[in-house]
Amino acid sequence: MPPRTFTPSILTNISRALKPPSLPPILPPHTHTTIGTRPPTDAAVLIPLMNINSEAHILMEVRANGMRVHAGEASFPGGKADDTDRDLIHTALREAQEELALPPSSVEILGMLDPEYSLGFHSLGATAIPQSLSDPKRRAVHLFRLNRFRPYYKIRADDLVIRLPGNKINIPEDLEIWGLSGWLLNKLAEKVGWLDAPEIEKPHED
Repeated sequence: MPPRTFTPSILTNISRALKPPSLPPILPPHTHTTIGTRPPTDAAVLIPLMNINSEAHILMEVRANGMRVHAGEASFPGGKADDTDRDLIHTALREAQEELALPPSSVEILGMLDPEYSLGFHSLGATAIPQSLSDPKRRAVHLFRLNRFRPYYKIRADDLVIRLPGNKINIPEDLEIWGLSGWLLNKLAEKVGWLDAPEIEKPHED
């Protein structure tokens, strides 16, 4: 089960279970693809863990309904790498600052997940502890209590949402964490021992 609060010892154990951020991300063989003619683009997301009133939470955003991709979905801050980014950790931190006004200087990187392939992107999940959150302006920000998560790829989140002070936004009753965000969240939970590895459905034999 997820912890009720992120203590220093728990954060140390999480960091030990993840890949060191200094290692170059290598795409696992099972995620290689030959679909399309263009090579996949590198991208990264930040998985921010934080304590709110001594309770373990994860910070996410809800994308605007008018966006071309993943509109109205709960997701982690992130995006594709720029040529000026030093590495994918820099990409994740830059995107989190642009989307959530989260200063990179206030974030402690705990480690990385293995890269995954999604919609033409090689995506890297970096797990971090933000020390502060300043004036998120551009998108709705939601905090999900970890001790209420269900161990599914598709995680219902309608009863897990906590509004930040002054956040006047209607929350859809069917809000869920799914797709790449749900996959990365479950991979993190599996990696650090919060849940058992999801079962892979075997094909039926004729």
